[in-house]
Amino acid sequence: MLAWADAGLAHFRTRRCGVVVVPFDKHLATGAEVDLTMMRTRTHEAYVTLAALVAEGFPDVRG
Repeated sequence: MLAWADAGLAHFRTRRCGVVVVPFDKHLATGAEVDLTMMRTRTHEAYVTLAALVAEGFPDVRG
């Protein structure tokens, strides 16, 4: 990763509960409809991690 990117990540990690790096993916760069089977594994895993991080802030609605 680039030095300036590392500095940016360090900055946001001190201010937020989590930071997820989503790698570039040619499939997403097309701007077309997303097909999860065409997404690179690393990109897919990063989005799953991001979704889990966001969901941690949801209220617990179980009885």
